Amino acid sequence: MAILSNNNSAVSNVYEKMDKQQLGYVMARLGSTENRQQFFSTSISRSEEVLPDSPSANAIDDVLQQVKKHLNAINQVASLKAEINELNIEYKYLQQWQSQNLRPEELFSHKYRFSSQKTTDLMAYIHYLSDRRIGFRNRIDLLLNFMILKVKPLMIPERRLALFTSLQLSYYEKNIREKQISLNEYEEVFKKSDFKILLGRLTSWSMLYLKQHLRRNVSTRSSFSAETYRDEFDRFIKRFPIIVAVRIRLLTLSARGPS
Repeated sequence: MAILSNNNSAVSNVYEKMDKQQLGYVMARLGSTENRQQFFSTSISRSEEVLPDSPSANAIDDVLQQVKKHLNAINQVASLKAEINELNIEYKYLQQWQSQNLRPEELFSHKYRFSSQKTTDLMAYIHYLSDRRIGFRNRIDLLLNFMILKVKPLMIPERRLALFTSLQLSYYEKNIREKQISLNEYEEVFKKSDFKILLGRLTSWSMLYLKQHLRRNVSTRSSFSAETYRDEFDRFIKRFPIIVAVRIRLLTLSARGPS
């Protein structure tokens, strides 16, 4: 992996973080001629940090999935709260319009127990019938698909509008209720797990797993010089899998020939 930057403070920050984790021994600190000479003239030994046995990759993945689930719940809660708030506003406006434009005798009680999707299907079908004569086929469709036997209200524009508005209100109520149930389920995820603890566990376990992997696979016995490392670049990057360099010099790092 190559870390490139023209910003010295950014590079220093990388060094500091890696050294803090006692992983500086896997970094090749290249760049300017002076930096390379200093790097190759310094003895680099592996950390003597005593490492406990690391959790398995499967155990780490299990924690990762829990973290992802928690993050998804956070996003879903924010989205659902915004959607519910918007639906409540629209619902109140529709209630206000209904009270101002429809007479009490024209109002329908919410007697149709449909899902939100079924309600929108019926609304679409009523709109389809608005400029058509209701025939035998339409009556069959209404009966089989929506259990509606009496079609007289659909033949009178005012009554049809009242039914349509009633269905709209029913849709909002069902949709708000369904989203509230989903919101409660996601909020339950928060109660069952502590995100900070999960994230801390994922971070510490992953770092321990990485350190154990590097200790097993990176040999510190190999030695290189500023003059010869390019001739053995494949072996060099196995010893130093992280290369920190100035961006404009990266393309020359693996070139053969004198430095």
